[in-house]
Parts: sequence; structure tokens; C-alpha cells
Amino acid sequence: MSMPDAPIQLTSDLSDFDHRLACKCVLKHLMPYFRPAAVGCILLMFFGYALTIFLNRLYETGDFNSLILLFFLGLAALILLLIHRQKRVWRAIKEAPLRQGLATISLDDKGMKIEHPGMTQTIFWSHAVDVIDGNDGLLVLSGAVEPHPIPTQAIPEGMALHELRDQIRRWISQAQS
Repeated sequence: MSMPDAPIQLTSDLSDFDHRLACKCVLKHLMPYFRPAAVGCILLMFFGYALTIFLNRLYETGDFNSLILLFFLGLAALILLLIHRQKRVWRAIKEAPLRQGLATISLDDKGMKIEHPGMTQTIFWSHAVDVIDGNDGLLVLSGAVEPHPIPTQAIPEGMALHELRDQIRRWISQAQS
């Protein structure tokens, strides 16, 4: 069943929307090679460690032990710093005033308008990149990692999620052609 081109009005409480999972979906969509690259980096580190052990046994001096230990300590410190920073960033995003309360999302052939207490944002379809399925609904992408959520609970009864996604994709392709 095809949806009409009439404007669509949605209301949702964005405080329940999991923005961390939304960003994970966006990264998975935009960078499907990231996980294999991370595994490759880990394998490269283990190869470096094995090479250090080999050099130590070859020259029997032990001169390379401090080098590899320093490398792994620095790497561990960097990983801990990034984990701590990531937790602080997600907490700040979740607790941001713009993520609290009811939002009204209006969709039409020109774009998507999000009205929220303290903010009004318009994304024209000519500037949208894509719309993808997320864990909690749809994500309209307007940049590399800038998802604008349309939560599942906001979609009225009688309207299927895939129909709304297909309609938004039609609007995006029409605006960009």
C-alpha cells in the first residue's frame, strides 16, 4: 500500500530514545569495514609482540622488553582514556535539555521539521543523506553521523514503518534530482 504525499505529523518523547544505539546503527551503516579493521589492528599488535619476543630470543639481550612494555602501557592508557571520554559524551547527550520532553515531527515533500521546547530544526530533503532503520525506529541522516530520530512509538496506527521509510526515501530522491 502506497502512502499519500500528504504531510505527516508525529509526536514523541525523545527522552526514551536511545541515541547511543542510534549512533551505533549509523556507524554500522556508514562504516561496515570498521570492525574488521579493529580486528586487524589487534592482530597487528600481537604480531608486534611476537616479533619482540623473537628479537629478544635472537639477540639474547632483553633490550626489547622495555620497548614493548612501554608500548602496551601507552596503548592501555589511551584505551582507558577513550572509554572514559565516550561514557561522558553519551551521558551528556542523554541528559541534554534538547533530548527531554515532547517533540513534534512534521514530514512533508520539502523536509522534516522537529519542534521541541527550546528548539525548532528543519532538515530539507535536499540536504538529507539517507533514512535507515534503527533499533527504536527510523533515523534520518543529514550528515556523516548526525541521526534525527523518528521513534517507532511516534508512528500512528495503520502506518507501517517500512512505508514511512520508503516515502521519505522517495522525497529525498525527488529533492536531490
